[in-house]
Amino acid sequence: MPVELRMPGLGMTMEEGTVIAWLVKEGDQVSRGQVIVQIESEKVAYDLEAPADGVIGKILVPAEGVVPVGTPLVLILGPGETGEATVQPAPQAAEAQRPQPLGRQAGERPDRQRLSPRARKLAEELGVNASTLVGSGPGGSVVEKDIREAARGGTGRAAVAESIPVQPPFTVHPLTSMRRTIADRMAASAREAPHFFLAVEVDASALLHCREAQGARLKAETGVELTISDFLLRLTAQLLAKHRALNASYFPDGIRQWHEVNLGLAVAVEDGLVVPVIRRADRRSLGELMVARSDLVGRARARKLTLDDLQGGTFTLSNLGHLGIDFFTSILNPPQGGILSVGAIREHPAVVGGQVVVRPRMVVGLTIDHRVTDGAAGARFLGDLRSRAEAPGLGE
Repeated sequence: MPVELRMPGLGMTMEEGTVIAWLVKEGDQVSRGQVIVQIESEKVAYDLEAPADGVIGKILVPAEGVVPVGTPLVLILGPGETGEATVQPAPQAAEAQRPQPLGRQAGERPDRQRLSPRARKLAEELGVNASTLVGSGPGGSVVEKDIREAARGGTGRAAVAESIPVQPPFTVHPLTSMRRTIADRMAASAREAPHFFLAVEVDASALLHCREAQGARLKAETGVELTISDFLLRLTAQLLAKHRALNASYFPDGIRQWHEVNLGLAVAVEDGLVVPVIRRADRRSLGELMVARSDLVGRARARKLTLDDLQGGTFTLSNLGHLGIDFFTSILNPPQGGILSVGAIREHPAVVGGQVVVRPRMVVGLTIDHRVTDGAAGARFLGDLRSRAEAPGLGE
């Protein structure tokens, strides 16, 4: 009988996915393991492979279609089979058994318009209020042709809904999968984890000196520009191997102190934020961390991260200094027990040896889950970080 490929559940919080592009057409011969379609989940694009050898019989969800997890996407036919078989919808039981996203009660599903990422971007470019449209895509989703028809003043299915008599005094930007995931996880983190905050001011003279002294050599070796974040990634990873209480997570069965330091790096991308993970960061040299950081940031901004890139983090570093932010406090990235916040380096007066001098300084903040550890442990960690960051020969 025909083999179905369904929209997979790629993560704990994934409710639906978007078909980005089909790499095959009906009638094509495919082999098991061949990539045939690209989909978008909560934060990443993902390639789906054919589950069996055969012929593409019927593509059930077109490009830009937004459908729930478990929805059949395509039929793959064996010898002598036809595409006439009726495809049954994904069983309700499977939907009920899927893990629910953080911060939402089981069975609760908010009403929202389905909008593909490309349609949303096109709507913004053409100034079309997509929330007022009736979509022609699968399940009533709004796709690109609906946006273009509305922009031309069309009166088809994409016409403005009659139930909205006047233009509201605001613009609705439908939630993307990424923004909805961020909203759910951050709200749950703020609600469930008792955050507390610590901060220290760091003299950045040694950091700047080491970047100047080692930057050219490391760029020649790695092809990557040395940044302040690279130094901080290395220091943080090394110190987490020593301060195990911060490389930990709270679970109902107890506090889990992780054996590996898998360091997440917050990266701003279009539509939101992703946190790719550098695995075993404490075992990497400065040059290796530079290469890993550059690779993950580049793939994050190109939307080429894999699910594996985003999973397994034990601690996160977030640096907004390059955006001119002096100090900020971060919300924990669950289930991680800590996150470091790095501000901009600025020149400030400082007392050194009884004299007032001008020094480059920055504020480094630490957010900790109080269920995992206490203020003294966080203070010791920050104290060691400041001492190491201010020491000569930092990157050696």
